[in-house]
Amino acid sequence: MIRAAAVGANGRRVMLLGLSEAKVQRMREGKPIHIHADEMGFAGEIIIMVGKDEAALQETLAPLIGPETRVRDETNAVRQ
Repeated sequence: MIRAAAVGANGRRVMLLGLSEAKVQRMREGKPIHIHADEMGFAGEIIIMVGKDEAALQETLAPLIGPETRVRDETNAVRQ
């Protein structure tokens, strides 16, 4: 996996995460990637995971987050 923090051509901060096939395989095994974003100059944490569907993703996510967390399912969202 590679990580980079940069400033895009539009002036906005960008965090890039490049996943190797080995990392993707770990996620398929139910092992999410957990990144402390402050190591990259961003506030908070990032969790990357994979699942067969949104229900599986929520099941994997449940033990990693607090009860106040709002989950947005992007399945039917329109990208702009």
